[in-house]
Parts: sequence; C-alpha cells; structure tokens
Amino acid sequence: KQKMSLAGTQQLMKEQDEQLDEISQIAQNLHYHAQDIEAEADRQDEMLRDLGDDMSRAQEKMNFVMKRLSKLLKSTDTKALTTVIILFLILLVLMFLCFAQVNSSSLHNF
Repeated sequence: KQKMSLAGTQQLMKEQDEQLDEISQIAQNLHYHAQDIEAEADRQDEMLRDLGDDMSRAQEKMNFVMKRLSKLLKSTDTKALTTVIILFLILLVLMFLCFAQVNSSSLHNF
C-alpha cells in the first residue's frame, strides 16, 4: 500500500509539474503579447501626436488665409475684389474642365 501511495503521489506531483510548466508557458506567451501590444500602442500614439501636430499647422495656415480673405473682403478696393472674383471663376471653369475630362476618359474605358 505504501508503494502505491508513494507511486500515486509521485504521479500526482509529475502531473502538477507538467501543469505548472504549461501555465508558465502560457504566462510567458501572454507577456510577449503584452509587449507587442505596448509597442503597437506606442507607435499609434506617436502617429496620433504627429497627426495632431500636422492638424495644428494646417489650422494655423487656414487661420492666416481666413484673416487675409476677411481683410480683402472688407476692402473697398473694387479692382482687388473684381480680380478675386475673376480668378475664382477661372478656377471653377478649370475644375469643371478637368472633371469633364476625367469623366469622358473613364466612360471610354468601358
């Protein structure tokens, strides 16, 4: 009886050791995954900061343009306003022509 009990205890200890080894391997894998997630989060954080910086610069440029446009629109100089309107109309015509060209070339591809 004592040999069986000793053999059973040894078998139980062996199974527990195997289970602990599996748990240790799982914990190690989780650690590696956590490190990968942290590295990815750091990369995305950096990209978001860069995007925020780019947005700030774009906002500053937009504010500058809006101030200049506001100043121009408040101006009583009719020559400047006429020039702006003519240039705007030319821009619209050019955009329309480019759009029409793109549409006609895409229709020919079918």
